[in-house]
Amino acid sequence: MIDFSHFKYSKKYGTKEVFFDFNLSEYTGHSGRSFKGFASLKTFLENNPDRNIYLTTDQETTSNFQEEDEKLIVNLKAYQDFSKTIAQNSKNRFQAFLGQNLKHYCDDERKNFFATSTEIEIVERIKQFTPEQKNVFLKKLKTIEGVELPQGDIENISNEDFLKALSSFLNDPLKQRVITNNFSQIQINILEEYKQFLEKNLDKKETFIQDWIDGKIDNEGKSNNLNEEDIKKIKKSRCLIFGLEFISHKREGEVSSKKFDILTKVSQGKNDYVLIELKSPNSDVFEIKTKPNKNDGESDEYHLSDDIARAIPQILEYRYLLDVASDVEWSKIGLERGKVSKCLIIVGTEKNDTLWARHFLSLKKSLGGTIEILTYTDLLLKLETTIKNLRENL
Repeated sequence: MIDFSHFKYSKKYGTKEVFFDFNLSEYTGHSGRSFKGFASLKTFLENNPDRNIYLTTDQETTSNFQEEDEKLIVNLKAYQDFSKTIAQNSKNRFQAFLGQNLKHYCDDERKNFFATSTEIEIVERIKQFTPEQKNVFLKKLKTIEGVELPQGDIENISNEDFLKALSSFLNDPLKQRVITNNFSQIQINILEEYKQFLEKNLDKKETFIQDWIDGKIDNEGKSNNLNEEDIKKIKKSRCLIFGLEFISHKREGEVSSKKFDILTKVSQGKNDYVLIELKSPNSDVFEIKTKPNKNDGESDEYHLSDDIARAIPQILEYRYLLDVASDVEWSKIGLERGKVSKCLIIVGTEKNDTLWARHFLSLKKSLGGTIEILTYTDLLLKLETTIKNLRENL
């Protein structure tokens, strides 16, 4: 939580005030009311009367921007550095700055943001696409009259050529609307691709799935040759397979020298976390032993597989270490200190067998609410439901 008592200074602009945790005149070197990028910030305030802006130069308070209720806490240096990257003068610079971090907004707010977007803002959003999203988007653009894309393999198109191909397109408001209307569809297509990838690779080991999440391989299982920035985008995008309700995924974070698979926030504004342990899709949930019985027949005994037997104490230990971790250790992970409210183990696939299903249900009930075991079959079903909901609510 931000300590707003540090914002001791303020300037009134019309009916609105902007708050500072530093002396503006000392920062700018003059006693004027404005500063670089002020005009765009003022436009934002005029268009968003319910929002309040708090400016800081303290990296520890916020390195970019964050929200608490209707309060926007903005790092002035980060905003001004961003403004320098936009050549033309624009009253919408501040909105474009916020647009870099659209994960902070709900779906309705995103749609509203893009419905009123300028060329600059749309370009900034497109720059955030993963290579996979870019490829899906380009395929859609190829079907639109008046859009000329570079010849050759569009899957490996550079950012420069990609944006150059859009330059004339973005000057047409009607065609801009095509972009804004396709964002939800792009999300659906990406989830469809991820679902197909998992369906094709249920015979693989956990390292193969982890390499895919980490962007080391593409959807065909071939090695990726991507820069660090694209790898980061892919990691965030591929973690959507666990649920659109989860945000701020951290892969292979370390606590007390032990590495967990994935730690993710439950929702924006709350420090409740879900810890995810990935095991192999081709692993078994149970080890089934067939033994002779007293009636000269055979009976099946269900025992926990080695993967499950290892995963349960393993994930509980990670949870305990996170619970007792210091603020410094949480900071190294890149998250605010919080509580792990659920542990999720993903392993194996569901068997088409009534007895297996009954034992699996008993296992889940016996673990209570702290640990949940999902199969990759469950994960695929969850993805299918998400895609269906997105399609029905476009």
